[in-house]
Amino acid sequence: MTTDLEAARQDLKAGESATVLPSQFEATEQRTKADVDREARQLADLQERVGRIDGDRKRDRKLCDALTPLIEQDQAAREAIRLARADMATLDMQAEADEAQERELQRIATAVARVATRSDLTRRQTGLGALGERLITNAAALGNNRATAPVIASLDKAERELSVLTARLEAAAPQVAVELGPTGAGQVLIGEKLLAANIVQAAIDPLTIRIGDLATITISPPAGAAVSDQETRQRLQARLSKLVRDAGVLSAGELRAARAHRLALEAEAVGLQAELGALGISDPSPALAIEQIRTEIEEIDALVITTLAQAKLDELPTEDDVTFRQDALRQSRS
Repeated sequence: MTTDLEAARQDLKAGESATVLPSQFEATEQRTKADVDREARQLADLQERVGRIDGDRKRDRKLCDALTPLIEQDQAAREAIRLARADMATLDMQAEADEAQERELQRIATAVARVATRSDLTRRQTGLGALGERLITNAAALGNNRATAPVIASLDKAERELSVLTARLEAAAPQVAVELGPTGAGQVLIGEKLLAANIVQAAIDPLTIRIGDLATITISPPAGAAVSDQETRQRLQARLSKLVRDAGVLSAGELRAARAHRLALEAEAVGLQAELGALGISDPSPALAIEQIRTEIEEIDALVITTLAQAKLDELPTEDDVTFRQDALRQSRS
């Protein structure tokens, strides 16, 4: 009994298991189908991707084939640009070198042109120096010559007055006449003057006549005669003496000679100033112009030293040489 019951239980379990198994199979089949569908979709997706990739590769190959000439052209263009840039750099360097050479030639040309003026400047400096010395000498001579127009006017006036007064005194004074004998020449003195010929003289002052060792004769004008005229005469003579003394000469004749010399000096001064004006100098002295020329000559010498050092030359070329080099440089650049 117990055995049958156990067997029935087992059969029941087996029946229940048989009933559950198809459901499990169905669920498994559905899962498997879902997995297959998913794998199929993934496969289709992969195949689609492979197709796209193959299409992209074909398009890439076509593009590469199409771009190859363009790439080659681009490379050629880049190479041409590189060569052009190299050529431009070379040309720029050459242009800079040419410009540097042109500047150097211009500096040399300037120095050569300035040097060409140096000899003229030196001659002008020497001429102005000599002119300056003449001006100094002329000014010193004028400063030492006191025979001015007012002095001569005073001299003329005093001499005229003295001449009139002397004539009046001589008219009133005794006349002294001396006639020399055959052996009398050199034997008679009037005052300090040794007579060599006959003489007639008015004794407006006491007059002494010496005849060798034989005699001394004194002749005097009348006492008290024309006292005021005598005093006026003495004043005029004193004035004349002062004029002569103040002028630094010994006599009225020397004073007049000094006046003539002064007139010549004044004319020379006018001529010297005219020379200065002709040289374009408005100052009364060429000292400033001489200093300017000296400064200019020093600047030229300094310019030559600097130019020779910069150009590494021992001496400056000639103007023709510089012009030839400048023309050659211009032709090479054209």
